[in-house]
Amino acid sequence: MTDTAPYQNPNKRPLPPPGDAELGRLAELLPASGRMWCRLVSAPKQKRAIAAGMPKPWNRSHTIGINLERWQQLPEGQRDLLLLRTVGWSTAVQWLKPNLSTALLSIGAVGTAVELFQSNAAGIILFSGLSVVAVRQIWRSQRSIDVEKMADVAGVRVAMRRGYTLPDAVRNLVAGIKALPELEGRAETVDELVRCQALKSMVQPDVSEA
Repeated sequence: MTDTAPYQNPNKRPLPPPGDAELGRLAELLPASGRMWCRLVSAPKQKRAIAAGMPKPWNRSHTIGINLERWQQLPEGQRDLLLLRTVGWSTAVQWLKPNLSTALLSIGAVGTAVELFQSNAAGIILFSGLSVVAVRQIWRSQRSIDVEKMADVAGVRVAMRRGYTLPDAVRNLVAGIKALPELEGRAETVDELVRCQALKSMVQPDVSEA
């Protein structure tokens, strides 16, 4: 009697879980700098759909956490643009960019080391305090709206190299930014409103209704 059971390929690998497949797809989307410095991880307990902590100068990679349950409620185009702008922000943070804050940080660090060597308590307090002030200034500057807008533009540019037109890239990023507050159960921030207006200005009147 002929066996009519369907043939089973013993070498066929099982399909990866949907979340793993999405992370793999996103990894392929990353620009070269993103693949080098950014690491995508599933973060099911994370409140935000996508979030990246402030990159540390001593870390060689930047972690981007994705709450896949919330993330996959967004259309693919919005997911693409939100990821690319997050990568743009992660790779744009420059702790050692020459400016007044980094100069103060250098002075504070060197001064603290010298005063430690000389066991001068007053000097240690003075220079370590200077270092703390400089770090705070650098931290705030990297979280500024200007840096956020630069990251949005960087994300749009990479998306255009991935086949998106400028209007489509802007539309998807604006829609993604607007969708996140409701998805994450929070209010839309002033910075998000400003970012959306700045993005729309890139292609007006094409996305004036976005």
